[in-house]
Amino acid sequence: MDSFDTEHIAFCFDSRTSKRQKMYPLYKEKRRIREQEATEEERKNKQVFYDQVQLLRREYLPNIGFKNIFVQGGYEADDIIASLVKNTILQSGDRAVIISSDSDLLQLLEPWCILWNPTKEKTISSLSFQKEWGISPVQWAEVKAWAGCSSDSVPGVPGVGEKTAAKYLRGELDPKLKKYKEITNNLGIYTHNIKLVRLPLEGVDTFQFAEDEVTPAKWKKVYDHLARAEKAAMG
Repeated sequence: MDSFDTEHIAFCFDSRTSKRQKMYPLYKEKRRIREQEATEEERKNKQVFYDQVQLLRREYLPNIGFKNIFVQGGYEADDIIASLVKNTILQSGDRAVIISSDSDLLQLLEPWCILWNPTKEKTISSLSFQKEWGISPVQWAEVKAWAGCSSDSVPGVPGVGEKTAAKYLRGELDPKLKKYKEITNNLGIYTHNIKLVRLPLEGVDTFQFAEDEVTPAKWKKVYDHLARAEKAAMG
């Protein structure tokens, strides 16, 4: 809030259920396999983390006075962020900053919407994106559809990565190359993937912002509660 000089902030959370998995059963299959292969200690640590996230969403943020805390059954945080950018904020005429290291969200960049990557401490705008990739941000979904998304277990066209897909969309990929032929012969992969990677997924709600009621006293109350809990846990 201090970094971007704003008092308006929204928190978006993933649902535990997934409409994308119903559309494509292998969606995020690698993550499920890792969870199955995890040790008992790793499972316990992950559950502790999930429990903390739930406390953050249901108790700590509301108790501090934040009002714009969004989650929708079957949808990911990315879908909610996309809905906020394309609907709520667009209609308000305001500006937006997305705080995320998720490259899927690059497709949401607009002249009035930038992305701040907290991991790389880097700001990406629609202009800087276009300079780097030579395509418009909205075409990033097409890049992901052709190239696939390994983190989500969505396979793309064999041998085609993001740079090749962007080159194809720029019209700079030589038709004589094998990769060009792979792309043109695998339209079915694109048609299947674009439904999974384009944001937001169909059916997501339109959200309305409420005025926050954040005060120093509410911050202190939550801080004191957590400090006592930490002290008790340490014995």
